[in-house]
Amino acid sequence: ILSGLFTGIGQTAKLSMLIYYTTYNLMDGSLYTLFAGINIPFILIGISLVPFLTRKFGKKRTCIGFYLVYALGSLGFYLTGWRNIPALLFWNCVASLGMASPQVVQTAMIADTIEWGEYTTGKRNEGIIFSTQTFLAKLSQAITSVVIAWSLASLHFVPNAIQTEPVKQGIHALISLIPFACSLVGILPIIR
Repeated sequence: ILSGLFTGIGQTAKLSMLIYYTTYNLMDGSLYTLFAGINIPFILIGISLVPFLTRKFGKKRTCIGFYLVYALGSLGFYLTGWRNIPALLFWNCVASLGMASPQVVQTAMIADTIEWGEYTTGKRNEGIIFSTQTFLAKLSQAITSVVIAWSLASLHFVPNAIQTEPVKQGIHALISLIPFACSLVGILPIIR
């Protein structure tokens, strides 16, 4: 569940910043549809691989592997800069392969935890456990909103204006380095 909190923060940051990124860094807000839309098939490919990979490598390793793919794609996106749209789309697709898949694996791991809890204690607590997961998903959205608003304000972002290079650098970092960092931090609870 804690790992899912970090997953949610990384995903929300990426998706929330995308409109700013396409509008101010790429100077074409219509690219939002392309960048957001191209995510979908790759997210679905990643999710469709979950059953095969969990059978072959187990849930823990599969979850960590998807986190690493998301981190790699996010880091590649950052290192590309914002002037090479084909390369950005490539790294966006790589990140998308690992973007939602950890949540699928985590939900299965949570179900295992519920079963283990019932086996060891005789009590079944799925209501509390799954409601905690839902609460933390909403909390991750709130945390991300605050972090992004604060970050944009600290960058001196001015809406509907041409942005300075430092602001563009900040937007580029927010859309890529938050997901990158959240992916790596999200691995830690899974390892433990």
